Amino acid sequence: MSSNKLLAPQDGVRENTQAVNNKEAAAQLSEDDLERVAQYLDSPIHRIERKPFRPWVMMASLVGVVTLLSFLSLAISRWVLP
Repeated sequence: MSSNKLLAPQDGVRENTQAVNNKEAAAQLSEDDLERVAQYLDSPIHRIERKPFRPWVMMASLVGVVTLLSFLSLAISRWVLP
């Protein structure tokens, strides 16, 4: 996991498994610990395939919510203030 590349969500489990098998990690963890980490990463909850993250959808929804709240606040101010 020391590489600088960005990981896709579905690659996370493979990268984590490779990191566990890495000599660096092996130097810090005992064989028993490595076995427990591998068992944890192989559990079904960590095998979920996810859609790729789409930042533009998040930004568009954020702009939409902020715009909607702005118009709502303008409507309330015109209704309340003379």
